[in-house]
This record gives sequence, C-alpha cells and structure tokens, in this order.
Amino acid sequence: MMNKGGKGTIRSTTCASVLGLVSVLAISACSSGSTGDTPVAQSSSTGSSAGAPSESVPAGVAKDSVFDLNSTKDMTGVVTTVPINKSPYIDHLPDICQLIPDSVVQRLGATRKKKGFTGTRLVTQSCLLQPPPGALSYAISANIYVNNIRELIEQASTKLIERDVPLSARVVATVFQNSGSDLNDGDGFETCRVAWGTFYGSATINFNINPGFSADTCARAIEAAKAIAPYMPQNPSQMRGTP
Repeated sequence: MMNKGGKGTIRSTTCASVLGLVSVLAISACSSGSTGDTPVAQSSSTGSSAGAPSESVPAGVAKDSVFDLNSTKDMTGVVTTVPINKSPYIDHLPDICQLIPDSVVQRLGATRKKKGFTGTRLVTQSCLLQPPPGALSYAISANIYVNNIRELIEQASTKLIERDVPLSARVVATVFQNSGSDLNDGDGFETCRVAWGTFYGSATINFNINPGFSADTCARAIEAAKAIAPYMPQNPSQMRGTP
C-alpha cells in the first residue's frame, strides 16, 4: 500500500489491501474499515449526497467544469481525460451503495450491499452486491475510480473482450478481463469487467463467480452494468458524500 502524501497516491491506514494506480484491478475489501453487510429493503430506495456541504474549489475553476465539485450539472456521458495526479476527486469518493436502489440490487439477484473502502486519499470506491448468506456463488461489485478510462484500461494485463457496448443512450463501455487474475484457470474462479469513462474518471461493474457456480460472466457483467449505470454519480455534487 502506498502511503505518500502527494496527489495520485493513496493515504489510508484502514485497508489491508487497496488498489494502486491501476496495476491491480481486483477489488479487495478493507479488513477493518469496510462497513458491514446491509440487507436491502423490500421497497426501492435511492440515496443521495446532494445535501452534503459545499466544497471549496481553487480560484479559476470554471463553473460546471469537471473540476467544479459543487456543480449539479448532469455530466452523464462526459469522459474526462484528466490524469489521476490532477484529479479533484481523490478526496471525494462517495458511498455508492447509497446511490444504488434496493430494487436494482434485488433485480440482480442480490440481497445485501456492502461499502468497500473507508478513509481518505483513495483512488477507488466500491459497493459489493451479494446473494443471500450461505449462497456466496457469485458477487457483483460497482466501482468508481479517479483514473481516467485510458489509465484504467490500457494495461499490459488487459484482455479486451468487446468495445463500444451501449449501456444507455449516452454511455458506451468496454468489456475486459485482467489476464493475471480474472481468467478461469480451472479452479472455478472467474471475473469479467465492464468499464466506461466518466466525468470523475471511470466506472466498472465486475461480475465474479466462485467454484461450483456456472455463468457467462461477461453477459452477467453487462446485464448488471446496464442496471446500475444510471445510478452511478451523474454530477460533481454527488461526489461530496462522506468517504
């Protein structure tokens, strides 16, 4: 774990394993800082960080730009090229479990959701959607990164599966696997990832299977991405939630 203070690094003492710049793409839960499993309600609910306090922005930041942390402008479909070391969102990664309605969690066959990371200076935040206790055959994770999409995807370990997959009228995604960790090696573990560029960096939906469970991981990842993408942060003010 990096523990330097400069931009583009991670400063968190709560996680035993967190993502580096983008060299490791698998999501690891924090051993002591993650929240407990939250059972979803029977009715739909959608969280929002719109009521969070306003943030100070540097002088000269253009109103409603990707650097304007107080903007409420809908930036769905905006794909930033801002590199990680200049991102204003390193200190502003909200609990995205609060943004995903319970009805969507249930539609995907899950019954619980769990925040991935706590602390500051994180380059990623996640929400793990899990099936009922005792049935850990698969998991879905929704993840946001301050890395722009090129920083996230263009890795030597990336195995591209499909490009330009439409998730909505304004969002297209790339389907891929990490050749070092995601491919089914015969033991029954496999992951497929669906990623797209955003105003804050990039987002991914991962679908993971465990031994004894059979599924087309990429088809399931695309299905989950189409269901979850509309609820991922759409404007900078939604990034003001407490880490």
